[in-house]
Amino acid sequence: MTGPSAAAARAQVQPNVHVVQDGETVRGIADAYGLSSLSVMAANSMPNPDVLRVGQALVIPPVDGVLHTVQAGDTLWGIASSRYAGDDVQARVAQVEAANHMSSPRLSPGQILILPAP
Repeated sequence: MTGPSAAAARAQVQPNVHVVQDGETVRGIADAYGLSSLSVMAANSMPNPDVLRVGQALVIPPVDGVLHTVQAGDTLWGIASSRYAGDDVQARVAQVEAANHMSSPRLSPGQILILPAP
C-alpha cells in the first residue's frame, strides 16, 4: 500500500480564504473566525497588521496556530519538539494529530499541517 498522494495530504487541512473588504482590520477578520490576530498574521507572513489591501486574499487557518509545510525527513515528533520546546512533546504530537484529523502519523513532503497554538 502506498502513502497518500500529495493532493490528498494537502487536503487534510483546508484553511479558509478571506478576501479583504474596505474598512476591515486583521483584528476584525481574526475575531470573525474566532482566531487571534497572530494566527492570521503568521498564516499570511504578515509582519505588519496595518498593511491590508482591499481585495487581498488572506489564508485563514482552521484553528489558532501556524501552518507548517512538511519537508522531506520531517516527523511529527521532530516538528512538535522544535515548535513546542519545553512542553510535553508527546501531548503536543497528539494535539497536532487531532488538529489535522490524522489517522496515521505518516507525513508527505508538501503536506500542510496546522500547529495549534500552545
